[in-house]
Amino acid sequence: MSFTYRAVKGSECWSDPNLENFLLGNGRVFQTLNFLSVFKDKLIISICEKEEKIIGALPFVIMTKNKVKGAHIPPYAHVHGPVLDPTFYDNYIEILEGILKLAPPVPLVEFKVPVPNQDIIPFNELGAKVFATQTHLVQKDVKYGLEVIHSSKRRYLKKLLALLENGTLVLKEGRECIEDLIFLQDETAKRNNFRSNLPTIRKIISSLNENQYYCFVLYTKEGKPLSGAYCPHDNEFAYHLINASVNDDDNLLNKSNILTTYLAVSRAIDKGIGFDFEGSNISGIAGFYRMMGGVPTCFYRIEIAKNFIGKLYFALKYFF
Repeated sequence: MSFTYRAVKGSECWSDPNLENFLLGNGRVFQTLNFLSVFKDKLIISICEKEEKIIGALPFVIMTKNKVKGAHIPPYAHVHGPVLDPTFYDNYIEILEGILKLAPPVPLVEFKVPVPNQDIIPFNELGAKVFATQTHLVQKDVKYGLEVIHSSKRRYLKKLLALLENGTLVLKEGRECIEDLIFLQDETAKRNNFRSNLPTIRKIISSLNENQYYCFVLYTKEGKPLSGAYCPHDNEFAYHLINASVNDDDNLLNKSNILTTYLAVSRAIDKGIGFDFEGSNISGIAGFYRMMGGVPTCFYRIEIAKNFIGKLYFALKYFF
């Protein structure tokens, strides 16, 4: 079968409406041009076509991580890698090999993807290193309700729902709660000693259309923000990109993230899509996701060395 290949970079990616439509129709929200616009000056997209119809695309975001310049997974991109017209899955290896040839001359290319049909052979044949990781999913056909929640969380959830119903707690949604959501994210980062990269979060929030995400923040009736969620979504899943909260002296209110998480999953199911908790491999976090109805599911991190420096990086990282 005859395929043709080309690459576009930076602002050129937005001059082709067929590319935008292809990514919207076949990719996850993190593979759309709206999300990728955050990294526009670092972006190159390889394209595969069949008779001038786009059937495959691979975004490369050129960044430096761990002192190695490469086509890395961008910050907060839960999915990053090849986008393929599903009718051409039988040609996966050929198409992927072709678009990889157009990769920039960097030592390393990285993906994070759910492997089609759980088949890692196409990546093995390209000399990639494939690492299993996990996420937690609630599938769209699940009947999601209180009965799905673990009993240790359900008793608090019932009380929190009652407070929301009687007005003791207040829920705000959309753009009006964004600043409070960012505040909560910053507080969560400080409490757990991780870097939240707020400038990138702001850019992501600004880049997505309102039909590509939902978000809300839970407040006391006095107006104190307690917890919140920001969930980009596509035709397949909503993603728990931000799950943030502050500590509260009240034992019940201190567990308000149980309610915002429950509402975030419920919103996805109501939209007819699944919910992806975005990890985690950390035992305590994974335990919380499972108690909230998440089912552990394999995801894959894929790394391809493109030259000697990339192979040396592999050797130092995995064998020493």
